[in-house]
Amino acid sequence: MAARPKIGMAIADLRMPGREAISEAARLGYQVIQIDTVGTEFEPRRFGQTARRDLRHFVAQANMEIVALHVDIGGGRLGDASRIDECVDRTRAAMEMAAGMRVPIVVMEPGPIVPDNAQVVEAMRRLAQSADRTGTILAMLTGQSGPGEMAGLIGELGAAPVRVCYDPAGLMLGGFDALGGIEPLASQIVLAYVRDAVPGSRGGSAGSRATQGHEVSLGEGHLDLADYIGALHEGGYFGPLIVRRLHAMDPVAELGKAREKLASLGR
Repeated sequence: MAARPKIGMAIADLRMPGREAISEAARLGYQVIQIDTVGTEFEPRRFGQTARRDLRHFVAQANMEIVALHVDIGGGRLGDASRIDECVDRTRAAMEMAAGMRVPIVVMEPGPIVPDNAQVVEAMRRLAQSADRTGTILAMLTGQSGPGEMAGLIGELGAAPVRVCYDPAGLMLGGFDALGGIEPLASQIVLAYVRDAVPGSRGGSAGSRATQGHEVSLGEGHLDLADYIGALHEGGYFGPLIVRRLHAMDPVAELGKAREKLASLGR
């Protein structure tokens, strides 16, 4: 029988200073964490080697481990020709930092993947080379592109260390099937988020209005948690499950309840 997946969280979702958030994550019972590197105290250009060693030690003392760094390249992401070098440089800096801290995964969102978009493919090739050089895995976050397009891009990159961080809520909010997307990406998933949402509607009859989708607390949206975990396992993924809640009114309470809900599935 496969070991029970470790349950983690992104400490940025607690919306408190870094070390305070790490301590709170440990108190809530989380085992692994993801750290954001953009717009935080952990920005690679300002977070030096001594600070990185101290952070690894602090996390280990809390009986947790850092499973991923997340870099938000923002804006139009790789689809914005005017910012593509900046996006690549930010992601490379996160990979260098991850390599030095022995963190295996860097998560980034490439933006919409348009078939045959040479600009995105070339940028991803550059990032794949950096991932190969640093010994890290670059995990593209699902959401703005369909699973088929993401699988196609990975195939075009060949044997490069580029994989997927699966976000069911991101897919729902993007108009995709949260569970159906697992199958085409199953062999590429190296990290899985646990995040819930209510998808928007696209409008119907004349006079009707489309509604915008939104993230919700775990269990209050369209994600069937048991089915989701089951589908991940059927696809061969037994790695960490990272609880996300970007817009909670009370992050500590919500993330605590989410961890308990997720842990109860394995009892």
